[in-house]
Amino acid sequence: MRKGYWQCAKEIISIAQRSGSDVRNIFDLESRQVMKEIAALKAVVDSSLPIASITPAFQWAQSPNEVFINVKFAHKIDAPATLNVESKNVTVIDGSLYLSATDGRKNFVLDIELLRDIRPDESTWSMASVGRMVFTLRKDDAPSKWTRLLKSKDKKPSNMHSWWELADKYREELDKLDEDEADDEWDEPKKKSAKKKPVEADSNLTETNTVTEMLYTEEKRETEEEREKKEKKLKIQEDLQSKLRELDEDIRARKREIEKRMREEKRALDAEKKAKKTELEDEAARVQAEIDGVLPTEVTQVNNEL
Repeated sequence: MRKGYWQCAKEIISIAQRSGSDVRNIFDLESRQVMKEIAALKAVVDSSLPIASITPAFQWAQSPNEVFINVKFAHKIDAPATLNVESKNVTVIDGSLYLSATDGRKNFVLDIELLRDIRPDESTWSMASVGRMVFTLRKDDAPSKWTRLLKSKDKKPSNMHSWWELADKYREELDKLDEDEADDEWDEPKKKSAKKKPVEADSNLTETNTVTEMLYTEEKRETEEEREKKEKKLKIQEDLQSKLRELDEDIRARKREIEKRMREEKRALDAEKKAKKTELEDEAARVQAEIDGVLPTEVTQVNNEL
């Protein structure tokens, strides 16, 4: 086997089996040796090839205060991740993120321009297990809701996905921001010098812990069997979430229209009340004036008769 005499090896094994000899242990030993040599040869071949540059797949979600990016070192989100990857360069500035990482055979490069500015000195990132890296980026305009992650309005990159598990956690808070912005349209304009709503000091730590916990849960349940099903389910889930987002946007738009009509009707009722109140007060004042003018004369007449 070591010399590649495969036909000869087959004949020897056949003769040994007919004679009742057990050659299993010898075969296993020789097989391991052959595979070891093949692996060493493959390493030499791979080392001579140019290192591939790959744009990794990633997911994103947001809270009112932060943007979360979960980078998976694979070309697709449902493909097995490359292990033992180390970051070479991470640059986070006001409106962009650059990541360069490698496992020695593959280079992963992610270079994206964000929709709005973030605060680099309040942002964090770390390597996670199972070939992932997680970014928690503090929004410069927090609290706010971004309409998208990337500054470009071009077609969404195929390697970018929504991080639905984390997005659902902050859905109600983000919807509340939408409602507050709708109400502000009818309020007095705020002063430009007003300070932004303060963010609790420990909110960054709390949300970072939430991301870590969700990553751990996700990695724990991502088995080989689920990976095989994930690609089929992903398309269904994306279609469902797209329809749900359209439904949410439609409901919010209709709610804003209802609230607008209610505010207009309220103003009309207030104006009607004010007018009727003025009318009633004027009528009461006129009657009181008449009483004040007639009553002394009537008293005088009664006294004369007595």
